[in-house]
Amino acid sequence: MSDPRNGRPPGPAPGGPRGAGDRPIGEGEGGPEFELLPDDWDEQADELAAGFLSADEIPAADRELLARFCHLCLRYAHAEVRIQGEILCEIPAHLSVLRGLRSGDLLEEAAFLAAEERRNLELPDGPIEDLTEILDDRGIKVIEWPEAQGRRLGAFLFRPRTGPALLALAPPNSAAGRFILAHGYCHLVADVDPYEDRYCPHCAAPGLGPARRPGGRLLTGTDHDPFPADDLPLAELRADLFARALLLPAEHFAGALRGFGIRPGRGLDLARLEDVAYYYGVEGPVVLNRMADLRLLPIAEVLALAAEQQTLLARGAIAAPAAGDGPADAPPRAPHLPARFARLGLALFLRREVSLQQMATLLGIDRAAARAFVAASELQVSRAPTEAAPPGSGEL
Repeated sequence: MSDPRNGRPPGPAPGGPRGAGDRPIGEGEGGPEFELLPDDWDEQADELAAGFLSADEIPAADRELLARFCHLCLRYAHAEVRIQGEILCEIPAHLSVLRGLRSGDLLEEAAFLAAEERRNLELPDGPIEDLTEILDDRGIKVIEWPEAQGRRLGAFLFRPRTGPALLALAPPNSAAGRFILAHGYCHLVADVDPYEDRYCPHCAAPGLGPARRPGGRLLTGTDHDPFPADDLPLAELRADLFARALLLPAEHFAGALRGFGIRPGRGLDLARLEDVAYYYGVEGPVVLNRMADLRLLPIAEVLALAAEQQTLLARGAIAAPAAGDGPADAPPRAPHLPARFARLGLALFLRREVSLQQMATLLGIDRAAARAFVAASELQVSRAPTEAAPPGSGEL
């Protein structure tokens, strides 16, 4: 059994009292002692989690999830510093953002920033195949966490101790997760000076709905000002608009609609819209909202189609979004282990700076999984003294 927060075995926290079999490599051999996790790691994670916007309004279950997310990011950053010497990441910078976005048109701002980021990320026109890998390559920590039934949310964390990090409570590389990550990335792109840690419970695939209300009025305002009826920060709306523009670029999207035989204003087949959604790796409501963003459909028609879509989902006539199989209030499963984090942990083990158990603790996995991970790496490594197995035992 392991601690639900960080996957470490019961007993003294790593970095505190340890048994001889868990001592850092080099300890007792004249080498420096390597403290894997500080004694106050949990307190640091709780402190970070308390810094999210609207922290007082976050449900207890989500507050615990954010603390676990922060704990994982601290461990991830710790491994980065041990291997790289510092946290390395590329931070998007746009003069228009640094000078202040003053257009008064959230849709225009979001579309401009999304187009700029597609260029900066060197994305080909069309669907984004693996947004997680693209962000990870730039040093952004991406934590994908398979959700319990009905639970989806995102979070954005940026502190000197962690670097930029995104949480998507959704299955890895899923349509819902892709949208949540694109939403969170907007906070890194647009919501600067200062960066603020953001808890985003409303950034599920449908987003916050169309940018325009009946009559064509575009919602405008400044960050944190509520907009009519929804009482949500405009930064969240802009992030949803950005996510849709990033994932479904305007010209390519219009061409794809034609390619799928969809002619706005001539009657829409929801099944074909689902095909478009599958093509772009998003969920159906995202396609409808994007059509509203681009004024390809009147808002009233979008809302009517969205209601029809929900009816078909309830009847099982179209595929429901992927979701977990637990009750709505169940704690989420363990997070998906980021590949870069796993490689950093393995590098520490190969450099004999951590034992196998310490690597497992750092990565938040059990010892058996760590052993399997080392074996799967297909690397010939010399065993560390504290991990040596008896001759002929057959153990790694």
